[in-house]
Amino acid sequence: MQTDLKRARFGWCLYDWANSAFATVILAAVLPVYFVALVPESGAVISFGRWQHTLPASALWGYGVSASMIVVAVLAPWLGALADRRGLHKQLLILCCLGGAFATSLLFLLSHGQYLAAMALFVIGNIGFSGGNIFYNAYLNIISVPGETDQLSARGYATGYVGGGLMLLVVFLMIQFSEPLGFSDKGEATRFGFLLTGLWWL
Repeated sequence: MQTDLKRARFGWCLYDWANSAFATVILAAVLPVYFVALVPESGAVISFGRWQHTLPASALWGYGVSASMIVVAVLAPWLGALADRRGLHKQLLILCCLGGAFATSLLFLLSHGQYLAAMALFVIGNIGFSGGNIFYNAYLNIISVPGETDQLSARGYATGYVGGGLMLLVVFLMIQFSEPLGFSDKGEATRFGFLLTGLWWL
């Protein structure tokens, strides 16, 4: 029993190690810059029928982040209740992980001008990331004992900090040394970094 608990805690910390790469590479540092490069300098043209509007890249990115968080906010209470009622924490965590990691990996296939595809994949990935964190955090009270919750939480945070930082460093080095590493340009190295981030999450 004690061995199973230790294994569960170790796995819990490793998930933070894995999904923190999404936070550093996709949310914070690399994809936002790459996304701006995908959008024409004149802005992104959004049209529905006769209605048409042009948005700067930064505004479109902000809308994408907001849209994904709204979806999570709407679904979170229902999914949380479903997980508690039917004991589906693990299954829903795996679903969020697979969906988010797959969408992140598909960013590798982007080419210039495909900013709407990039935004769609990001939204799916961020829903998987944020939704997964709901079930990940719920596990803390399941695998911890009174008096050790804060310690275990700090351990998971530290593990994620290292994992996310390490993946970000790897991607930065690939971009910086793209030519010696055999990439055709920094864009290809960046997209390969997205693929690695998705695989790292798994």
